[in-house]
Amino acid sequence: MNTLNERIREVRKYLGLSQKDFAEKVGISQRSVSWGEQPGNNVPDSTVKSLCIVFRINEAWLRTGEGDMLEQPETFSLDQYLKENGCTALEMEIVKAYFELDFDTRQKIFESFSHIHSRVTAAKEQLSATDAGQQQEAKTPQEMTVAELHAELDRQIAEEKKRVGSVSASGPGNSETATG
Repeated sequence: MNTLNERIREVRKYLGLSQKDFAEKVGISQRSVSWGEQPGNNVPDSTVKSLCIVFRINEAWLRTGEGDMLEQPETFSLDQYLKENGCTALEMEIVKAYFELDFDTRQKIFESFSHIHSRVTAAKEQLSATDAGQQQEAKTPQEMTVAELHAELDRQIAEEKKRVGSVSASGPGNSETATG
């Protein structure tokens, strides 16, 4: 195909459309399509752009004949995305296996994870509210002294007892009889 006009006709024929149907999809008249397919006739820039958008035609090809007729859609590689985000081979297999499941099963799994997520979020908020009352930065158990570990255990036991509504039989700081 040598001219823009011939390439417009090629697109229409490739799509298997009559001039009338082609015109309707692009939003122009059938007469404009006929005119645009005739060698030597000028085709408005707006028509060229509309053709490219509506039918995903490569504009460079339509104007010059260079490249492929159809736009190449952007591709997405799940494997590449997962690798770029540090997924392990096992995590990649889990994701792939998930998408091999039927829709209903995936939906049930999604609902379960959604429920877990809401519970984890609520727990984080509760911890955040508890931590807001404490001015010091929390330490990991490995960073704590023995006295700090005992104090933390006593605090957690006291909170648990309050939560379940039982009265503590042990005195503060006595973690040995905390179940009492």
